[in-house]
Amino acid sequence: MLADPGLLYGSRQSLDSRPEADQKWRPPDLPEVIEYLSHPNDAIKANAAAYLQHLCYGNNNVKSRTR
Repeated sequence: MLADPGLLYGSRQSLDSRPEADQKWRPPDLPEVIEYLSHPNDAIKANAAAYLQHLCYGNNNVKSRTR
C-alpha cells in the first residue's frame, strides 16, 4: 500500500498548527515570505520560494525590493 502523498511530498504541509492559525487567512507580505526562506522545514522554504517567484513575476517593484 502506498503512503499518503502528502507525507511523501512536503507541499501539503502548512503552518496551521501555529496559535494564530485561528485568524482569517491572508497572503503573507514580502518580509514574511523572505523570512520563511530561512525556516527549518524544507517544504515551507520551497513554498516560500515559489510564492516569491510568483510575486516577482512581471512586478519590477517587488523584484527590486527582493534584491
